[in-house]
Order: sequence, then C-alpha cells, then structure tokens
Amino acid sequence: MDSSSSSERDTVVVHGMLVPEGHPSLSPFCLKLETFLTLTKIPYVRSKEFAKSSKGKVPWISYNGEEVADSQFCIEFVKSKFGVDLNRGLSTEQRAVAHAFRIMMDEFHFWCNAYFRFYELDDPVFVKFFPPAELRQQVLDRYAQLLPAQGIGRHSEAEVLALFTANLQAAQDYLGEKAFMMGDSPTEVDCSVFAFLAVLIFYTPRQFERQMGKNYVQEKLPKLFEYFLRMKQLTYPDYSSC
Repeated sequence: MDSSSSSERDTVVVHGMLVPEGHPSLSPFCLKLETFLTLTKIPYVRSKEFAKSSKGKVPWISYNGEEVADSQFCIEFVKSKFGVDLNRGLSTEQRAVAHAFRIMMDEFHFWCNAYFRFYELDDPVFVKFFPPAELRQQVLDRYAQLLPAQGIGRHSEAEVLALFTANLQAAQDYLGEKAFMMGDSPTEVDCSVFAFLAVLIFYTPRQFERQMGKNYVQEKLPKLFEYFLRMKQLTYPDYSSC
C-alpha cells in the first residue's frame, strides 16, 4: 500500500485523504476500501496527490484508465473485475444481516462520528491531518451545514453520544463469541465495522474522549475491542499508535 503515482498499470490506485506513510486513513470510507483490498489480497497503492472524484468525494479508485467513485461502488467494481467475494460463504439471511449492519455503519454511524470528529478547530487529530487552520475552518463550516441538513446535527450532544454508543453496543451484541461479525472469517461487513472502530481508537476525537475516555472501546466493549485487534492484525499489524 505504498504511495505511488496514478500511472501504475494493473494496480488499483486508491485516491483518498493524504496520510503519513504506514498510517491508517482518518477517513472511515478510505480505510474500509483499503481493508477490503487487503483482505482480498488485491494489489493497490495510494495516490500521492489529493483529488476528489467526479462526485466530489473520496475515496475513489482508478484502474487501467477506469475510474470508480464511492467506497461501496469501488468494492463492487473490484469484486467484478477480480472475481473476489468475501461474502461467498454467507447464506441469503446472513447477507441481509450483514447488509443491514453495513448500512448502519456507513449511512448512520458516519454522521455520529462526524459530529465529534469535526467538533473544534484545534483538536490534535484534526490539526495533524488538516494542518492549515484555514482549511480546518472550511471543513468545520462545511459540516456545520451538513450535520443539521442530515438531521444528526439537530440533536443535543448527549443524544448524539447515545446514538453513537448504541451503534457500537449493537455491533458487540451481534458479534457475541464469534471471531468476526458473520463467523469464523472476515466478510465484507467487517471492512466497515473495523474502519469505524479503527478511526475511533487510533484517532479518538478530543470531544468524544472528554465525554467517554480515551479507552472507551477497550473498557466498555471488550469483545468489540478484541475483534478490533484481530482485524488490525490482518490489516495493520505493525501500526501501534497515532
């Protein structure tokens, strides 16, 4: 996953947030996509240049002249192009459950995460990934519009925190004694669940830490934390801290 130019042939190029070499992305969707590529052993590199997709978002991928935007559509493209399917062993019912959990994380938990991620200008993690203060202010201003428009920004901080933690509790409750969300092997939904856990644990938003503590998952959701460690060993075994 070393950084490279977008001229690589027969290699998936991931266009996402610029992050230090060897670090997981701050973006859960970039991390979700990279986790999928790692688990399916698809060769990929990170682009050295930041550029948004035609949809105005990251991540997106390029592959031999083809461009695909949005993490889930990128995954569907890779599945079709390379003939890989982490869900191959799942029943129809299991696929439905996995789909519902993925939607919970991608389409709802994302906004709970964003509420705390883009909370204040001088959050150390925010500063690390968005060094110019002017850029950070632009991001904060943007989410000050997006969060109320989506709906999550109309709730009190305590209410958003309750929604945030309920999502993680649901994931732990369903995980139970299983090694991964759907059984003994990681499937597609694990890419989303792990990504959101990773950005919380690796890059804890300061306001979330104030409310819940630095080690919230480890202390309050031990089974989910053990799951996180298993997924980390498969994806970022050498990464220890931010």
